[in-house]
Amino acid sequence: MKDLVENILDKRIQTALDNFGKSYNLTLSTFKQKIEDGTVQLDELVAAVYNKTEDFGRKLTKVQKYTAKKNALMMSKQNILASDINSLTIIDNKLKIEIEQMKEKQKLTESKLSSFETDIKSYTDFVKGKIAKDCNDIHRTMNKSGVYHIYPTGVPGYKVYCDMDTDGGGWTVFQYRSGGVVSFHTKLWEDYKNGFGEVNGDHWLGNDRVHQLTGLGNNVLRIYFEDWEGNSRYAVFNSFSLGDEVSNYILSYGSYSGNAGNSLVNNVKFTTADRQNDGRPKGYNCAKDQYGGPWWYPYSCGLFRS
Repeated sequence: MKDLVENILDKRIQTALDNFGKSYNLTLSTFKQKIEDGTVQLDELVAAVYNKTEDFGRKLTKVQKYTAKKNALMMSKQNILASDINSLTIIDNKLKIEIEQMKEKQKLTESKLSSFETDIKSYTDFVKGKIAKDCNDIHRTMNKSGVYHIYPTGVPGYKVYCDMDTDGGGWTVFQYRSGGVVSFHTKLWEDYKNGFGEVNGDHWLGNDRVHQLTGLGNNVLRIYFEDWEGNSRYAVFNSFSLGDEVSNYILSYGSYSGNAGNSLVNNVKFTTADRQNDGRPKGYNCAKDQYGGPWWYPYSCGLFRS
């Protein structure tokens, strides 16, 4: 009986062991398969991660290279900027020095200018009333005929021819005709207003300046004539004056003396071919019709004697 039980137990134990072995083998096989499957998935995952890592590495390399270039460029620009700033700083320091020097020069210039202005004032005070207003002033110290500078109303003045020989000298010559080089009769209003010709040759000083000169005080007009044979005549007009352009340069005088005869009409206006003031109807201009050129014409355009 005991043996029977043991046999039965042994069989059952053996059966249990066999079943356990089969179950174990099955479980172990399944587990191995799962491990193998997991390993494959893990390898695939690792490969994917590796691929992504390589791609990231390539991109990272590109970024690093780009960053290196940018850094190099920025460094170059920074160096250039630093150099420019250094140059500007040097220039700024030089400018500051130059500005200070200029300030010193300006002070010196202002000082010299002030001194110069003082000298000018002193000189002006010294020469005030002593500069020649006309040839009569010059005649007080000079006795030689020639071109001189006069100052009727102050600087800058202008040049005139002074006759220091005729009738005691001191005459300011405003009309001179000798060589016949300058054509007086073709000149117009503006020519006679401003003057023309050479001061030391045939010339007209200019009506504006004659008006200016006659406004200085009591004046005497002396006209001298000489023909080709050397025969001469003269005419003298006291209290002579010439009006301004607004008055059409009206001519007036007090009395006449001389041996030429008085052919100068008193209180008449100046007439030129382009501006008629002779009192005649328009179109009958003495300056044109008589071919004598601009002058102080009477209504008749002819000679007037007194």
